[in-house]
Amino acid sequence: MKTREKIIILLIAIILGTISYVYFLDGYYSIDTEWIYTRGIFDYATKDAYIRDGRFFSAIIFILFSFMNLSIKKIYIINLLASILISSISVVKIYKIINKYKNLEKTYLKIIAFMISYIFIFNFTQINIMLFIDSAIINASILFLINSLEKTIIEEKKKQGLLYALIAIFCYQGTIPVYIATAFLICLLKYKKINKTFFKKLITPIITIILACIINLIAIIIIPYVTKLDFTKRLTTDGIMIKFLYNLQNFYHIIFDCQNYFPKYLWLIICFLILVITLIYGLKTKKESIPINLIILFAVYILSSMIILPLVSIDDRIEIGRAFMPIGETIAGTLIYIICNTDILENKKIYKNIMIIIISFYFLLNIFNTIKLTREHKIANKIDESFAKQVEKEVKKIEGEDIKDFKYTMYYIIDENATEKNKYNTIIFRNSLLLKCMYTEAMMEFYIGNGIKPNKLMYDEKIIKENFETQTNKELQIKKIDEVYYIVVHV
Repeated sequence: MKTREKIIILLIAIILGTISYVYFLDGYYSIDTEWIYTRGIFDYATKDAYIRDGRFFSAIIFILFSFMNLSIKKIYIINLLASILISSISVVKIYKIINKYKNLEKTYLKIIAFMISYIFIFNFTQINIMLFIDSAIINASILFLINSLEKTIIEEKKKQGLLYALIAIFCYQGTIPVYIATAFLICLLKYKKINKTFFKKLITPIITIILACIINLIAIIIIPYVTKLDFTKRLTTDGIMIKFLYNLQNFYHIIFDCQNYFPKYLWLIICFLILVITLIYGLKTKKESIPINLIILFAVYILSSMIILPLVSIDDRIEIGRAFMPIGETIAGTLIYIICNTDILENKKIYKNIMIIIISFYFLLNIFNTIKLTREHKIANKIDESFAKQVEKEVKKIEGEDIKDFKYTMYYIIDENATEKNKYNTIIFRNSLLLKCMYTEAMMEFYIGNGIKPNKLMYDEKIIKENFETQTNKELQIKKIDEVYYIVVHV
């Protein structure tokens, strides 16, 4: 693969990535970003998630940011631009792997290989990653895992593979499911068949990731004692089986609607079409092992996503798209197998045309879907900011400009008779912290700023019934009662 070709692919990926995330280029504020603001960057890096969770590179980078005295907005934008660059390098890496196992002399095959490589990395689960202020570290973890698999499986350089895996895990541990699924895919590209040799070679990357995880776990245990930090678990093992079973029952939501990060049922329909076309091809050409391998590969991607089920709760109000990265990579992963291990995209005209239509459709859909969702996330930010400013204005009107803190409580009235036109879009509702009633304290402190500290209390429903209208055209009703600001939100 020539350097010129790599540069062209990298530049196109950067351009498309920038277009996809154009609405985030002037900043996006997730709940994590708002918590960092309220805690302070240095304090958050040294005493919260990063060091205690073994994400040392995040800790180092955010400690440096704290000394640079940059605003939260600038830090986010720097991370976003770095994320686009790092992800684009990952696209080149995936293209390079395809190029190794498939002769890409024909121009249309190069274009298809690029589109598949792009959607492998810039898939709909990456949108959730890009919401966070440390997105560059998460995307770096993916890049180093790809490098690790390239060294471990393709080049059979175990030590270098372990080194890259360690760097990846010390960046972000949530990418482990990606490693497992991609290791299976690359082994399938290299050894073609699922047999004893295949499983024997698969053991090496499995041992590699286990060793990396053990070293990371040891570091997580030792670091708090060495640095004299208080050790606080973020992931508890209490009720782990109950959580797993609960999440297993709700996992179908991830498959059917992809947590609203992709059009409902469409991910499943595209997967089904690819499997059906490959099955017909396998039966017609008497290559039954190809659709069987593809079905197994599909299952591996699904099962690797389920590794996270005992650790996080699948909740309609909480976005955990980044926890299910293999789901976003499934379609591209199966297409990589097809382009490398079959001639569907070359000599079989009817199969080729249908598959090219599917690939082109999915490629364009990913870009437009990302633009649409990032725009809606920005609208959600505006809803939160507008709410916080309204509260600030009302509080300052009563307390004066020198106010340092205030107590508040919130109550939501859902107007069932409101027309659909007046209701908030479903996805905006999910991503506005105000509208999904979550973490409003940090959100208010972030948007109000000036060192003003909002303190949230539980509401007294009796007071609300006595002092507020249930039917009104106002979106917000704010009253100070017994030193507490009662905020009633109409949705």
